Amino acid sequence: MKSMQPPFESAAARICRLRRIAERAERDCAANGGRPDLLLRAALHHHAAGDVDIAREQAETIVDRADNDPEYAPLWLIRQARDLIARIDGTDDASRVVG
Repeated sequence: MKSMQPPFESAAARICRLRRIAERAERDCAANGGRPDLLLRAALHHHAAGDVDIAREQAETIVDRADNDPEYAPLWLIRQARDLIARIDGTDDASRVVG
């Protein structure tokens, strides 16, 4: 019987895979007019790969654009971007009220 465990993946291989996923999401985002869900996906994968500066910049882009255009992204997505920024900063975002 075959094991249901995924094959072993080194830390370096995992980081490379996460960065490839993030870069693909960035390309898709650019090709689709800056869709916020794709930008958030890129930010989350960059964060998981340890690229916190890139992840923070992308999450802040979502929040800033949503502040200027309330129709840019749904509230749950904006909340996730703010949560990611809080995680990067090491603060708890649960105390913030998202309007």
